Amino acid sequence: MKKRLLKTFLELIKINETSGQEKEIVDYVKKYLQKLDLKIKSDKFGNIIAQLPGVGKPLLLNTHLDIPEPMKNFDYKIKEDVILANGKSILGADPKSGLTVLLEFVRYIKDRKITTRPLEFVFTKSEEKGLVGAKNLDFSLLTAKEGLVLDENGPCTQVVVKAPSFCRVLIKITGKTAHVSEPEKGINALEIACNAISGLDLGYIRK
Repeated sequence: MKKRLLKTFLELIKINETSGQEKEIVDYVKKYLQKLDLKIKSDKFGNIIAQLPGVGKPLLLNTHLDIPEPMKNFDYKIKEDVILANGKSILGADPKSGLTVLLEFVRYIKDRKITTRPLEFVFTKSEEKGLVGAKNLDFSLLTAKEGLVLDENGPCTQVVVKAPSFCRVLIKITGKTAHVSEPEKGINALEIACNAISGLDLGYIRK
Protein backbone atom coordinates (compact mmCIF):
# COMPACT_ATOMS: atom_id res chain seq x y z
CA MET A 1 0.00 0.00 0.00
CA LYS A 2 2.78 2.46 0.88
CA LYS A 3 4.50 1.85 -2.45
CA ARG A 4 1.22 2.28 -4.32
CA LEU A 5 0.46 5.55 -2.52
CA LEU A 6 3.94 6.86 -3.26
CA LYS A 7 3.78 5.89 -6.94
CA THR A 8 0.39 7.50 -7.51
CA PHE A 9 1.28 10.64 -5.56
CA LEU A 10 4.50 11.17 -7.52
CA GLU A 11 2.63 10.73 -10.80
CA LEU A 12 0.00 13.26 -9.74
CA ILE A 13 2.34 16.00 -8.52
CA LYS A 14 4.08 16.05 -11.90
CA ILE A 15 0.84 17.23 -13.52
CA ASN A 16 0.76 21.03 -13.57
CA GLU A 17 -2.94 21.94 -13.58
CA THR A 18 -4.27 25.26 -12.32
CA SER A 19 -7.91 26.35 -12.25
CA GLY A 20 -9.44 26.11 -15.71
CA GLN A 21 -6.50 24.08 -17.03
CA GLU A 22 -7.38 20.66 -15.61
CA LYS A 23 -7.59 18.57 -18.80
CA GLU A 24 -4.53 16.42 -18.07
CA ILE A 25 -5.52 15.65 -14.49
CA VAL A 26 -9.13 14.96 -15.56
CA ASP A 27 -7.89 12.46 -18.17
CA TYR A 28 -5.61 10.81 -15.59
CA VAL A 29 -8.37 10.37 -13.02
CA LYS A 30 -10.89 9.08 -15.58
CA LYS A 31 -8.47 6.50 -16.99
CA TYR A 32 -7.50 5.39 -13.49
CA LEU A 33 -11.10 4.83 -12.45
CA GLN A 34 -12.12 3.25 -15.76
CA LYS A 35 -9.47 0.57 -15.28
CA LEU A 36 -11.19 -0.24 -11.99
CA ASP A 37 -14.59 -0.54 -13.75
CA LEU A 38 -16.25 2.37 -11.98
CA LYS A 39 -19.22 4.13 -13.54
CA ILE A 40 -18.03 7.60 -14.47
CA LYS A 41 -20.04 10.70 -15.32
CA SER A 42 -19.14 14.32 -16.00
CA ASP A 43 -21.48 17.21 -15.39
CA LYS A 44 -21.71 20.24 -17.69
CA PHE A 45 -18.92 22.01 -15.81
CA GLY A 46 -16.57 19.05 -16.23
CA ASN A 47 -16.59 17.78 -12.64
CA ILE A 48 -16.01 14.04 -12.37
CA ILE A 49 -18.53 11.80 -10.60
CA ALA A 50 -17.67 8.12 -10.15
CA GLN A 51 -19.92 5.58 -8.47
CA LEU A 52 -19.06 2.33 -6.73
CA PRO A 53 -22.02 0.07 -5.80
CA GLY A 54 -22.44 -1.09 -2.23
CA VAL A 55 -24.91 -1.79 0.55
CA GLY A 56 -26.67 0.80 2.70
CA LYS A 57 -26.81 4.58 2.54
CA PRO A 58 -24.60 6.23 -0.12
CA LEU A 59 -21.54 8.18 1.02
CA LEU A 60 -19.89 10.99 -0.92
CA LEU A 61 -16.09 11.30 -0.98
CA ASN A 62 -14.65 14.46 -2.49
CA THR A 63 -11.58 16.47 -3.28
CA HIS A 64 -10.68 18.93 -6.01
CA LEU A 65 -8.33 18.69 -9.00
CA ASP A 66 -6.61 22.08 -9.39
CA ILE A 67 -3.54 23.48 -7.64
CA PRO A 68 -3.24 27.08 -6.32
CA GLU A 69 -0.54 28.31 -8.71
CA PRO A 70 1.60 27.14 -11.66
CA MET A 71 4.59 24.98 -10.78
CA LYS A 72 7.63 26.64 -12.36
CA ASN A 73 10.99 24.88 -11.97
CA PHE A 74 9.15 21.97 -10.37
CA ASP A 75 11.14 19.32 -8.58
CA TYR A 76 10.92 17.40 -5.34
CA LYS A 77 13.05 15.48 -2.90
CA ILE A 78 12.33 12.65 -0.51
CA LYS A 79 13.77 12.95 2.99
CA GLU A 80 13.11 9.80 4.98
CA ASP A 81 9.29 9.47 4.81
CA VAL A 82 8.63 13.08 3.81
CA ILE A 83 8.22 14.38 0.25
CA LEU A 84 9.34 17.98 -0.06
CA ALA A 85 9.28 20.65 -2.76
CA ASN A 86 12.63 21.93 -3.99
CA GLY A 87 11.93 25.44 -2.71
CA LYS A 88 11.46 26.91 -6.18
CA SER A 89 7.80 25.96 -6.61
CA ILE A 90 4.91 24.47 -4.70
CA LEU A 91 4.64 20.70 -4.39
CA GLY A 92 0.97 20.54 -5.28
CA ALA A 93 0.12 18.36 -2.29
CA ASP A 94 -3.09 20.39 -2.15
CA PRO A 95 -5.05 18.52 -3.53
CA LYS A 96 -2.74 15.70 -4.69
CA SER A 97 -2.47 14.05 -1.25
CA GLY A 98 -6.24 13.72 -0.86
CA LEU A 99 -6.63 12.73 -4.49
CA THR A 100 -4.03 9.99 -4.06
CA VAL A 101 -5.82 8.63 -1.01
CA LEU A 102 -9.18 8.45 -2.79
CA LEU A 103 -7.79 6.78 -5.91
CA GLU A 104 -5.84 4.20 -3.95
CA PHE A 105 -8.81 3.66 -1.65
CA VAL A 106 -10.85 2.61 -4.68
CA ARG A 107 -8.12 0.24 -5.80
CA TYR A 108 -7.81 -1.25 -2.31
CA ILE A 109 -11.55 -1.97 -2.15
CA LYS A 110 -11.71 -3.40 -5.65
CA ASP A 111 -8.61 -5.60 -5.28
CA ARG A 112 -9.87 -7.13 -2.05
CA LYS A 113 -13.52 -7.26 -3.13
CA ILE A 114 -14.59 -5.43 0.02
CA THR A 115 -18.28 -4.59 0.39
CA THR A 116 -18.84 -1.00 1.48
CA ARG A 117 -21.65 1.50 1.46
CA PRO A 118 -22.40 2.81 -2.04
CA LEU A 119 -19.65 5.35 -2.69
CA GLU A 120 -19.91 8.46 -4.85
CA PHE A 121 -16.52 9.97 -5.65
CA VAL A 122 -16.71 13.61 -6.71
CA PHE A 123 -13.68 15.43 -8.13
CA THR A 124 -14.35 19.13 -8.71
CA LYS A 125 -12.58 21.67 -10.91
CA SER A 126 -11.52 25.27 -10.24
CA GLU A 127 -11.67 25.00 -6.47
CA GLU A 128 -8.83 27.45 -5.96
CA LYS A 129 -10.71 30.22 -7.82
CA GLY A 130 -13.49 30.16 -5.25
CA LEU A 131 -15.11 26.71 -5.16
CA VAL A 132 -16.31 27.28 -8.73
CA GLY A 133 -16.56 23.57 -9.55
CA ALA A 134 -18.53 22.83 -6.38
CA LYS A 135 -20.88 25.74 -7.04
CA ASN A 136 -21.57 24.38 -10.53
CA LEU A 137 -21.80 20.72 -9.50
CA ASP A 138 -24.88 18.95 -10.86
CA PHE A 139 -26.34 17.55 -7.66
CA SER A 140 -29.02 15.70 -9.62
CA LEU A 141 -26.30 13.16 -10.47
CA LEU A 142 -25.79 12.38 -6.77
CA THR A 143 -27.81 10.43 -4.24
CA ALA A 144 -25.61 10.71 -1.13
CA LYS A 145 -26.84 12.92 1.72
CA GLU A 146 -23.60 12.85 3.67
CA GLY A 147 -19.95 12.85 2.76
CA LEU A 148 -16.33 13.62 3.52
CA VAL A 149 -14.11 16.17 1.80
CA LEU A 150 -10.38 15.48 1.77
CA ASP A 151 -9.01 19.02 1.71
CA GLU A 152 -7.93 19.92 5.23
CA ASN A 153 -4.54 20.87 6.61
CA GLY A 154 -3.94 18.80 9.70
CA PRO A 155 -3.42 15.25 10.97
CA CYS A 156 -5.06 12.52 8.90
CA THR A 157 -7.20 11.57 11.90
CA GLN A 158 -8.76 15.03 12.10
CA VAL A 159 -12.32 15.50 10.87
CA VAL A 160 -13.71 19.02 10.49
CA VAL A 161 -17.45 19.24 11.11
CA LYS A 162 -17.76 23.03 11.15
CA ALA A 163 -16.24 25.59 8.82
CA PRO A 164 -16.48 29.33 8.14
CA SER A 165 -18.55 30.59 5.27
CA PHE A 166 -19.00 33.92 3.56
CA CYS A 167 -21.82 36.24 2.67
CA ARG A 168 -21.66 38.42 -0.42
CA VAL A 169 -23.13 41.88 0.03
CA LEU A 170 -23.64 44.27 -2.87
CA ILE A 171 -23.57 47.92 -1.77
CA LYS A 172 -24.22 50.94 -3.94
CA ILE A 173 -22.75 54.19 -2.67
CA THR A 174 -23.95 57.33 -4.39
CA GLY A 175 -21.82 60.43 -4.10
CA LYS A 176 -22.76 64.05 -4.63
CA THR A 177 -20.95 66.42 -6.92
CA ALA A 178 -20.04 69.91 -5.80
CA HIS A 179 -18.29 72.91 -7.24
CA VAL A 180 -14.59 73.09 -6.57
CA SER A 181 -15.13 76.26 -4.59
CA GLU A 182 -17.55 74.47 -2.22
CA PRO A 183 -16.13 70.94 -1.71
CA GLU A 184 -17.79 70.65 1.69
CA LYS A 185 -21.15 70.37 -0.08
CA GLY A 186 -20.09 67.28 -1.96
CA ILE A 187 -20.09 63.61 -0.91
CA ASN A 188 -17.06 61.48 -1.88
CA ALA A 189 -18.40 57.97 -2.58
CA LEU A 190 -14.89 56.53 -2.87
CA GLU A 191 -13.93 57.85 0.57
CA ILE A 192 -17.04 56.30 2.10
CA ALA A 193 -16.28 52.94 0.44
CA CYS A 194 -12.66 53.01 1.65
CA ASN A 195 -13.70 53.80 5.21
CA ALA A 196 -16.23 50.96 5.14
CA ILE A 197 -13.69 48.44 3.81
CA SER A 198 -11.01 49.50 6.32
CA GLY A 199 -13.48 48.87 9.12
CA LEU A 200 -14.18 45.26 8.15
CA ASP A 201 -13.02 42.61 10.59
CA LEU A 202 -10.64 40.54 8.45
CA GLY A 203 -8.01 37.90 9.15
CA TYR A 204 -8.23 35.16 11.76
CA ILE A 205 -11.62 34.26 13.20
CA ARG A 206 -11.97 35.59 16.71
CA LYS A 207 -13.80 33.53 19.28
